[in-house]
Amino acid sequence: MSNGIGAVQAAVMLLAGIFTGLQFHPSLWFCAVLFAAGLAGGIIFYRKGKDFVLDQLPKRVSRAFFCLAIFAAGMGRTAITDNARPIGAVENFTGQKVSGLSGYIMSPPVISNARTTLRVQIDKNQRSDSLPNEGRVLLVFYRDPGTVFHYGDRLLFDGTVIRPPDTGSGFSYRTYLERNGITAMINNPSFELQDGSSGNILSAKIYQLRDVLISRIFQLFPKPENALMAGILLGDESKITSDIERDFKVTGTSHIIAISGANFTLLTWLLLGIIRRLVPDYRAPLLLLPFIVFYTILVGANSAVIRAAVMCGLTIIGTVLGRRGNGINSLALTSAVMCLCKPIMLYDLGFQLSVTATLGILLFTEPLMNLTRGILSRLFPKMSEEALSAAVNALNMLCLMSVSAQILTTWVSAQAFGQISLISLVANSLIAPFQSLIMLGGFAALLLSFLFYPLGAAAAWLVWAAPALTIRIVHYCAGVKWGSVYFDLAPFQAWVIIGLILALWGGRRMIINSIRRRNFRPYAALLLLFSAVMIWVNALDRLTKRTEIEIHQTSSSSTYKICTWQNSCFIIGDHLTNYGAQDLLAKKILPISKEAEAAWIDIPEQWMQKEFLSSDAAGRLSVLYVNGESRRKTAGIPDRLESGFVFIADGIRIRYVTSFLGKRCWMLEKDDLCLLLPNGIPPERIFTKSGPSPREISLVLLGKKDDPALWKAYHSDHQERPQLQDFSDDMDLTLILRNGEIYYR
Repeated sequence: MSNGIGAVQAAVMLLAGIFTGLQFHPSLWFCAVLFAAGLAGGIIFYRKGKDFVLDQLPKRVSRAFFCLAIFAAGMGRTAITDNARPIGAVENFTGQKVSGLSGYIMSPPVISNARTTLRVQIDKNQRSDSLPNEGRVLLVFYRDPGTVFHYGDRLLFDGTVIRPPDTGSGFSYRTYLERNGITAMINNPSFELQDGSSGNILSAKIYQLRDVLISRIFQLFPKPENALMAGILLGDESKITSDIERDFKVTGTSHIIAISGANFTLLTWLLLGIIRRLVPDYRAPLLLLPFIVFYTILVGANSAVIRAAVMCGLTIIGTVLGRRGNGINSLALTSAVMCLCKPIMLYDLGFQLSVTATLGILLFTEPLMNLTRGILSRLFPKMSEEALSAAVNALNMLCLMSVSAQILTTWVSAQAFGQISLISLVANSLIAPFQSLIMLGGFAALLLSFLFYPLGAAAAWLVWAAPALTIRIVHYCAGVKWGSVYFDLAPFQAWVIIGLILALWGGRRMIINSIRRRNFRPYAALLLLFSAVMIWVNALDRLTKRTEIEIHQTSSSSTYKICTWQNSCFIIGDHLTNYGAQDLLAKKILPISKEAEAAWIDIPEQWMQKEFLSSDAAGRLSVLYVNGESRRKTAGIPDRLESGFVFIADGIRIRYVTSFLGKRCWMLEKDDLCLLLPNGIPPERIFTKSGPSPREISLVLLGKKDDPALWKAYHSDHQERPQLQDFSDDMDLTLILRNGEIYYR
């Protein structure tokens, strides 16, 4: 064992500290005391350990204390972030309407068919103390603003400040924005452009060049290949159509439609080879560092590109200094540095996918290549060493590297998107040969078009087949019915699985030795213990006599899962996606759980409705309403949802109360208990002459779409309150809240 703390160990402890700080928000003083204690203990035992040549107890204790200090430093970084929020921060004005707020556009506008979004840095010197003077806000236009925006444009705008929606587990839009420093949104603001511009002059020039390059790509390549080329080369995904984006997502090839770390690394090492040929000096690779910074800004500086840029930069510097690079150490150091700069990045899905993919490639690619080499040598004993190496390298480019990356990323994707692509390996293997041609040929066509446009157009015509085949292969693979399955996996479960995979891989030699000695008793005991736990979990779940209501509420959607003691299950959900609806209704294998029999679901997108209705999950339901219309011709079931609709099963009454602005209010009744689910509808729209009376309601459940102030004001004005009823062990009801809260209890 080494006498010091390795780079991987230090990085893991720092990331663990950052994660703990983000979860529990400890005070800065607590982190400082813990850091001082760890540092002092480490120094004391380090001095005692110097008397020993071997790795004795004092040295191990010293490392433990130093690890504690690094862990405390990670927590302290998050505490500094928590305490750094100023009084005038824009998120402190949530729910307020602001007028005359000024700022400048800090990144290129994102324009799609559905909306236009602007990231605006608020001016610190506002004209009024009642206005925010710190932070970044996202301006969202759901209609054509009638103006062409550019980086650095100054704006004067009005609107209501809201928090970004939290889309629940997996990918969170709020976390994604907060990682970029954006903590508030304003929808459809009124605005006017001001004279002058702000921002960094160099960034402005780079973004202007990016606009020129994107425009040239759309001139050189036809639709829809031009949108894919813009995404791969420059990170612009705004023109990729929803059906193409869906196909890439279903087949597990979404990393192709945007600039990825792999593409960035490929381009960097190609240029490194050219520089070494042109400039033989050993310091020549340092000339590539400005290009790395330039290209990182050019393509939008997402987490995957930043990670690849930092790793490439560290590797180049290490090469010049004469140090042999270690991929895992570089990855650990890069991840720690990125999260130390922005702790919230630890929750970013792109960052998680990028790190796990790279770790999988570093750990598993070489063993898979060795295994493939052994199999080929046995199958073709007369194959020459050169041919064998060429075959293994070709298989590595086609599928082995993709398999290595997916060993870990599969679980991150499953908990984020609720599905696992079974055809991902095939799809990635089929399109892998075209990606180098797209990357290198695309840049060559761009460069030649600026030198002599007809020559660039000819080069683009030769390259066009690569993106065209990529799109068509992915579309064909997405049409395979068994290509993907929906999988209900919590983030904690996903990371436990990844941890188990890494632990098994780290202890593989011990496991192999045990198998060779035919000592299977420890593994049989573990398998027996796992089976027993799963049987008891399922048995206890089946024996419960309580009704469970599981509530997932975010600012954009609501989902209610009602499970009765007789194992019936009902789903109510609004503003769902096709994937989210199928995930709710998909068959669960481990752990065994109740399957839904009836569902009332709202899916806004028409194409998503069609896909959901054609899925196996929808076909298993005996009662199904989508967007208020019945999709089953069942006797006694009305064709449309109307106020007063009641569904009764196993002692549970589900009553549809009213709707307002595309939202639906429901009431769940069990015995004498009435639960009201407003779903963002104000009380005066619910408690009407034809609707329920406040005194009928035992409990009002408010989620993130509901405004408690409206309810407090309503009951204050009408001097009416629901009949309060406390939960007790005698009640046959269990509430499991996710991102929701109980208002009356």
